Amino acid sequence: MSQNGFEGPPEHRVLQPRDGAVVVELLGEHDLATRTKTDELLTELVDTHDLVVVDVSEASFIDSSVLASLVGAHRHAEGRGSRFRVQLGSAAIVQKIFEISDLTNYFQVVHNREEALRS
Repeated sequence: MSQNGFEGPPEHRVLQPRDGAVVVELLGEHDLATRTKTDELLTELVDTHDLVVVDVSEASFIDSSVLASLVGAHRHAEGRGSRFRVQLGSAAIVQKIFEISDLTNYFQVVHNREEALRS
């Protein structure tokens, strides 16, 4: 178990910057092989936090199965009355998949951690 109480797979880093808020950093490549772990982690975190930020700035690749996980987590958060944000970084391939899928208009997208954690 990590020091903040949440067990995350090695492809994820989970940070709790303040009470009620959590940041999940996706590290490296994310595809069908990591989707189940991502789904389980996001469900647990949405269930226990008012704000969930998924930071993809350190992801080198994300496929459509992981995008579906993010959409599912977003819907779950909306159903609970929680907030769900995606922090995009500078990896062109990752930003491109969000743009092509039009998810930059679906998610609340931010570009840095300070903006992500604003109330």
